[in-house]
Amino acid sequence: MVFATTQTLNDTFGSSSMLRMQLQNNIQARATAATKIIADQTDAKVSMMGLERSKWENVRSSIGEAKPQFEAAVSALQSAKSMISGLRGMVNRANTATDPNMYKGYASTFQSYVKSVVSSLTSAQGRTPLLAEGDGKNNSVSYKISTTGAEQIEFGRDLAPKYSLVSGADVWKVNRSQNILQLYRGDKEQNMAANLTNGVRLDAINPDGSVNFTVGPDAATPTSYTNATMTSSGLPLRDVWYYEGLATEDGRNRAVKDLEQFAATLDTQIARFQGMADVADFYDIRAKAAMDELDAKGASIQEDAQKQAKEMQQTLQQQANVLLQALDSSAVTQLSYANLLKTASSGTKGAKLFDAIYKVTA
Repeated sequence: MVFATTQTLNDTFGSSSMLRMQLQNNIQARATAATKIIADQTDAKVSMMGLERSKWENVRSSIGEAKPQFEAAVSALQSAKSMISGLRGMVNRANTATDPNMYKGYASTFQSYVKSVVSSLTSAQGRTPLLAEGDGKNNSVSYKISTTGAEQIEFGRDLAPKYSLVSGADVWKVNRSQNILQLYRGDKEQNMAANLTNGVRLDAINPDGSVNFTVGPDAATPTSYTNATMTSSGLPLRDVWYYEGLATEDGRNRAVKDLEQFAATLDTQIARFQGMADVADFYDIRAKAAMDELDAKGASIQEDAQKQAKEMQQTLQQQANVLLQALDSSAVTQLSYANLLKTASSGTKGAKLFDAIYKVTA
């Protein structure tokens, strides 16, 4: 009986200990599983926002590639605009010249400014298609503005001052790199050219806009043309010969008028390309705001998940405490009954008490 009673006590404590361990393991497993579910759900949400954020990153990257091209166009036009004061200065000096020989110097300097204007624009063609030769798509810049594939397309055009003179089969074209007017027949370059500063003379501008001009006016055999068609493109600025070498009042007045139009056109084009840059900045700011919002949402989701996991663990811990207290209370009750059994088996007065309780409860 002693063995049996001792075994009963061991079973009581052992059973309680095992139940406690099982309960704790069960609660830990539930906490681990719930935490994993929260973590998986959080990772899925954050991953989705990460994909959306990467799309906005691509948008910003596309905008970032486009912006320098707008800036290059604006910079080139501003560089061209900086030549205006020098061009006007030569015209003003020619207006007050007291010696006819001074016109050649002013004309040469005026022509050098014209070359600088053209160089400012053509040198930018390698940095931006907006000022490149060609038309349509050749002069466009596009970039993404949303994650759905929408694009912004901006168009430019070649603004370098150009012109050609056509008389019958003869076509005279400007060659800026050599500062000459080159003769073509058909598509073939001919062995005849004239310096733009002093190798061409304007003889007349006709009412219909055609011009009379002479190539090699100081040569032994000058070549004159009448009613030649002058076709211009780009900014409204021509070479100094068109302004009669600044040696006549008509020529200087023509230069003043063209320079006014040249300055106004430059301002318009600068504003236009700056507007393109501003639009790109707007879309860039919008894309960055979208990314910042996603970052904030991601941080909020993770913070909420941590809070949710903490609250879940606290709830499980509270449930565990209640169950453990109940388990401990049950173990105490079992121990009390076990002690009664032990007393009954010892043959003491307690045995009589146990018998009395047994009779009452039986």
